[in-house]
Amino acid sequence: MSSGRTILWLGMSLILLYAVTVILNFYGVGPEVYGMYIIFYLFINITFLNSYAGKVAPVGRMLKSK
Repeated sequence: MSSGRTILWLGMSLILLYAVTVILNFYGVGPEVYGMYIIFYLFINITFLNSYAGKVAPVGRMLKSK
């Protein structure tokens, strides 16, 4: 994944994360309820950026090779 896409991915993830926490706080849901989900979401994003970025072949190319 190019650096531009990585920065875009991180930026959009942080904006989404912030928006979700603000909405949940508005409705009275505390961090003790959604904290583990946020940590898991961050773990998935970091894993994706480190492991799979640029290594996943497009579906069309995989189907043509068979």
